[in-house]
Amino acid sequence: MIYIWLLKEAAHIAEIAVSSEPVYGINTGFGELASIKIDIDKYVHFAKNHILSHCYRVGVPTPENVVRLMMSLKLISRG
Repeated sequence: MIYIWLLKEAAHIAEIAVSSEPVYGINTGFGELASIKIDIDKYVHFAKNHILSHCYRVGVPTPENVVRLMMSLKLISRG
């Protein structure tokens, strides 16, 4: 059920990303760069860098299966 919802949301965001209508943080930059439209060919790089800018770690990396479980539980808890 969550998987279907994620697919629908991903498709919706993909539509927004290629549209000419600016939508903050989806096809524009953030903060001071909010008025700058992100080219679709640079969008994946931009999105990945934005996510990585919020990441940090200390110590041994958490195993991938544990991370996936934590992310799934986070999604489920939000309904």
